[in-house]
Amino acid sequence: MTAAVRRALLQFPVDGERRWLSFEAPRRTIVADELRDVPAAMAAAEQAVADGSWVVGMVSYDAGPAFDEAIRAARLRRCPLVSFGVFDAPHPAAGGPDGRPTATGGYHVGPWVSNRSRPAHLTAIRTIRELIAAGETYQVNHTLRLRSPFRGDPLGLFGDLVRAQRADHAAYLDLGDRAVCSASPELFVRREGRRLTSKPMKGTIGRHPDPEFDALASAHLARSEKDLAENTMIVDMVRNDLSRIANPRSVRVPALHTVETYPTLHTMTSTVVAESDAGPAEVFAALFPAASITGAPKVRTTEVIEALEGDGRGVYTGAVGAIAPCGTMEFNIAIRTVWVDRERGTAEYGVGGGIVWDSDPAEEWREVEHKSRVLGRARSDFRLLETMAWTPDGGVELRDRHLTRMAGSAQHFGFEFDARRVGGLLDALSDDPTCDGPRRLRLLGAPDGDVELQVAEAPE
Repeated sequence: MTAAVRRALLQFPVDGERRWLSFEAPRRTIVADELRDVPAAMAAAEQAVADGSWVVGMVSYDAGPAFDEAIRAARLRRCPLVSFGVFDAPHPAAGGPDGRPTATGGYHVGPWVSNRSRPAHLTAIRTIRELIAAGETYQVNHTLRLRSPFRGDPLGLFGDLVRAQRADHAAYLDLGDRAVCSASPELFVRREGRRLTSKPMKGTIGRHPDPEFDALASAHLARSEKDLAENTMIVDMVRNDLSRIANPRSVRVPALHTVETYPTLHTMTSTVVAESDAGPAEVFAALFPAASITGAPKVRTTEVIEALEGDGRGVYTGAVGAIAPCGTMEFNIAIRTVWVDRERGTAEYGVGGGIVWDSDPAEEWREVEHKSRVLGRARSDFRLLETMAWTPDGGVELRDRHLTRMAGSAQHFGFEFDARRVGGLLDALSDDPTCDGPRRLRLLGAPDGDVELQVAEAPE
């Protein structure tokens, strides 16, 4: 089996800004299908960067034992453990105004079906709680898989996922008859100069459609003893992992227990930084697999994960990203990620959460449902709508009130909203010779900030 990176599209830090970069036609590829080949693949990637190339690709969760033989992981056989493309340079990404992929359609997914029933999932959580009570583990990231028939272009699915989920670390990999569509909001590791940054997510609560109740949900997460303890435990693990390669006394936590809001949920994040001269292979050896998607203690907990989940995770909860010739490196944790097998006509989406002693099995199932909502939003035509009245002499009636209301709705649903762009569309009506009388305006806003202004004659 060889699934080599043929092209890629991802977000990456460039000159202090996040940009969409596109990679085509690799000069060569680096693939490891067996654990024994992973160290050589990582070394080859590091050498390619030293030789002045970009390296873009993925490391599967199932590759964990190659970095630490004490780590346990099952294996998803049709997913490579490591797959990188070696590129001369990126191209500016074609797509929306900022290069992000546009929702192009061109694909079909059927119903998403879990590989584990609700009763089976709840039983597994009760088993984890028994292991915690026995002192075997403190926290376990337990996951399941949703699977669906798939046909068409995975890039279309990726565009819809990005459109539906405010993802700061999204990445698409074309691996021939397979593809990775990752709309991940979670940073595994970034290296800029000697600075290493990791931003684990742990602690989640679903959004509420009512703004007042939604604010209460966010506030509840911020003071939840369970989620605060869970997040702190993972932060301590990341600090410990980074200390293995960090310069003395350089590990810090500049942001602890920050609540971030996404279209379908609120989540708690923390930021851990360190100074280090370690190269990419050494960084992965110290940090991989990530603490937030394994648990504590890491080694024993991976044994629990292997026993309870059975299936390999593949790219899910692994890492997808790139390394630039200058040494800047960024990889996500591959959550909110769909693995597409075009040859078999299937798509797979992993989802789960951290289980601790006081976890409520029913609540954990609801968290799985919240984290899966992005799949429904990916094909949703839901847009914001604001209806306004316009006249040639007065322009838009109550214009500021309308735009303020739409901006508030955009913030609530996690949509992007460019007030200046909208204002330009409204101002242009004054120069439109066809607008010679009162008009009714319908302003439609998409999750990615795209807006459509529909103009019709005002009813008498």
